Amino acid sequence: MPQADIPVEASDELVFTPPSLARIEGAPSFTLRAFTHRDHRHHRRLMREAGLVRHTDEDIRAVTRAELERLWSADDYAAGIARLDVYWTALDDWNLARKDEPELTFDYDSDELAAIDGLSDNLFRASETLRRMVADNADAGDLSPVLLVAAVVKDFAGLAAKRQIEGGYLTLECAYKVRDALAKFENERELTTGAAWLDLMVACVRRMNLDADTAKNSGSPSPSEPDQQSSSKEQDPGQSPAATAKRSRSTVTSSAA
Repeated sequence: MPQADIPVEASDELVFTPPSLARIEGAPSFTLRAFTHRDHRHHRRLMREAGLVRHTDEDIRAVTRAELERLWSADDYAAGIARLDVYWTALDDWNLARKDEPELTFDYDSDELAAIDGLSDNLFRASETLRRMVADNADAGDLSPVLLVAAVVKDFAGLAAKRQIEGGYLTLECAYKVRDALAKFENERELTTGAAWLDLMVACVRRMNLDADTAKNSGSPSPSEPDQQSSSKEQDPGQSPAATAKRSRSTVTSSAA
């Protein structure tokens, strides 16, 4: 049955096998819960307890302006911020265009990128505020997928990890073990490490945002037919799209991953 013809109710649990492992013998599977208001509250609580902080591009750009003005001479500030404004506009235009053309690459003058790299490095070394923001975003990039799995995954099978439950949900320690066990499964079979984890992230995000109206119109497979599922590669929610440009820092150029 074509994927688009298989309805899924928001109240259904979903048995999911990462598409990257769908044809692998003994591939692990996951039971993704039907995400309720209670589950959303649990996920928010996990984020608060973890002290998760994520700074947006707008946050970092605002601080960059302030720090450049504070730390640099008036002439250097004017030249630096003019360069960054042009870059940021090009980056925003690219992100907007990618909504219609996901494969569109970011094309920017290599000499200008090198100059922006240098500016970013200098500011990164000089500004404790920006270093803290980058550290916050790095922590968020590591923690966010783990918190997501802990909230959405109800059970799993076929992994060298023991299921650990607390309050009806996977513990964070268990979620980390799921990530490591998936990587081990891929390494042992010489597969692309991290692909299955990314597949799981995409599935968890979709389950978290699934409601009764969108569910009936979705292309998700029925819980009884996990092998029907296919997935185009989507960007990791924690990954900044600007990471495709060659840069040594992600402070002034975009928010850190």
